[in-house]
Amino acid sequence: MFGRGSRTNKQDMHRELFKKQQQVQQVYQKRLSGKNINALNTFLSSGKQPGSAEFFKLHPLVQEVVLKLNLTSIDVMAKHTRNPIKKGVFLLQKAMFKRLARGNQKKRTPKKKKK
Repeated sequence: MFGRGSRTNKQDMHRELFKKQQQVQQVYQKRLSGKNINALNTFLSSGKQPGSAEFFKLHPLVQEVVLKLNLTSIDVMAKHTRNPIKKGVFLLQKAMFKRLARGNQKKRTPKKKKK
């Protein structure tokens, strides 16, 4: 049934996850400077989570990229899981990351000066 040529659901999920993350990185690659790219790579390789103290020390654009990468990975994992409890967990995580992203965008918008 599972010969050498067949792929499992897990392999499909990893392949799709990698493809989606590459697309997100290509979109933001033009907007990031060299210093921000290094900060992004360091943060991703360190294994720290969004919402941690190290995350909030990053540039707002780098924070946006990290949140976008996490949202795409949660979408892909929720799409490929069959367990309804896990799907609920993914929905909660997605809502939390969206809330973090909304808060991040509020910080980035310049405040109007009162006259």
